[in-house]
Amino acid sequence: MSKNIYRVNKKSDLDEIMKNHFYKPVCIIFASKSADTKLYTDITGTLASMSKHLTYLMIVFIDFDDFIDNNNFFADIKSNVPFFLAFFKGKNIMSEQDKENFIPLVVNHMDQIHKSYLNKLIQTFNQNQEVNQESNENIQQNQGSQNNLEKEINDEENEDIHSSHTENLSKDSVSSKSHKSNKSSSSESSKKSSSSESSKKSSSSESLKKSKVKSKKTSKSDSSSDNESSNSRERIIKEKAKLKKIKELQKLKELLKN
Repeated sequence: MSKNIYRVNKKSDLDEIMKNHFYKPVCIIFASKSADTKLYTDITGTLASMSKHLTYLMIVFIDFDDFIDNNNFFADIKSNVPFFLAFFKGKNIMSEQDKENFIPLVVNHMDQIHKSYLNKLIQTFNQNQEVNQESNENIQQNQGSQNNLEKEINDEENEDIHSSHTENLSKDSVSSKSHKSNKSSSSESSKKSSSSESSKKSSSSESLKKSKVKSKKTSKSDSSSDNESSNSRERIIKEKAKLKKIKELQKLKELLKN
């Protein structure tokens, strides 16, 4: 016997089936073997056959000769068998009580209910597929944006590293030149001192001129020191601005990951 057809003899069993299959169509057929044995046999045979291909329907058969209904919930139906009822989500969606054409009418009703339910399932499935596809496209788009952002951040970091390395090399070069200049100046000073000692007969006017030349050199050295200090401050300001930009890009990267 198919798993979608039941024969119940208690109202509580019927309630449980209705509850467990709330989101499926439930078709209930009421009959009485004592009232019409031939019709009863034809109905049970037809239902057993239909249950094999209407697999999305839940079929419930009730024989009032063997059914306990203490509250007389189906009293009106009991006096008017055979009777057909269909429910979906707890609501009655179809009924039939034409005794003369009961079986063909019920077969037609159940077939229509089954097709309608299948169409709803297919529609829901297609909608879910579209949603999943859109979601995957969004994920890929976000991933692409994140990759571009990571590349931009890496390029910024590499640029800053290269810039810092170039500045360090430039500083080393300036320092080396300054060191050589100092050596040269020291050598010249030594020569002048030696010349001064050997030539004691130099006039006072020449001494004054030398003094003025030294003063000018000292002034130039102080000016050069001030320029280096100003350049150093500008470099520090630029490095701080770059570090701030890198931090902002990293924060944006973390937000995109979350």
